[in-house]
Amino acid sequence: MSYITRTGTIQMVDAECVQEVLEEIGATDINISGDAINCRYDGYSITFSKGINGVIGLRVRDPQYYRGNTEIVAESTSHIDLFNNLERRYPIWIREKQEEEREERENQERLRLEKIRIQKEIQAQLQAQKQQDFDSLSQDARTVQIEQQKKSAQRLQELDSDLNESQKALETVQGELIRVAESRKNFLEITQKEIIQRGEEGGWKLSENFVEEQRNVTRIQLRKKQTN
Repeated sequence: MSYITRTGTIQMVDAECVQEVLEEIGATDINISGDAINCRYDGYSITFSKGINGVIGLRVRDPQYYRGNTEIVAESTSHIDLFNNLERRYPIWIREKQEEEREERENQERLRLEKIRIQKEIQAQLQAQKQQDFDSLSQDARTVQIEQQKKSAQRLQELDSDLNESQKALETVQGELIRVAESRKNFLEITQKEIIQRGEEGGWKLSENFVEEQRNVTRIQLRKKQTN
């Protein structure tokens, strides 16, 4: 039997993100269990595996090797197409979440400024009422003032509710992005240890382990151990 293993050109390391992307693509019966993600797509059952460092991969029978078996070729091709689609959508999902966070922050600032404006408006209404004899106003004028105050108070309540909902939405998307960042951090730490360990087993020693978090860059340099 001949198999091929795909891990992609990007590191897909967040299982929950993979699950959401699979749902967007149209996969069903998605289940995350231990080191595997199972689902159904295009009429086939598919299992994605999680490596030691958390990278999501796919192992399928090689369609080239089994090119004479149309059933195997169709199944393997469907699996590979889904994986390619997943790999394409994974970074898009992250960018969409980042954009969602930015928009929610802007929405919160807009709501906050409007709340300040309404609060000042209410204060001005109360101050104006103190400076005039309310009872001496005509019925129409009193009605107008009362309606203005009710309208401002109602809008203030709506803004408080909108701000609460916006904060919940912001916390949700921030939690998702934090989870993705932690998954990638774990991937890098495990991968670094594995590279260093394999190097030492092969007679190499670590000479540099440079990490620049702002640019998301990691550089490991190994040098051959000197023997006398």
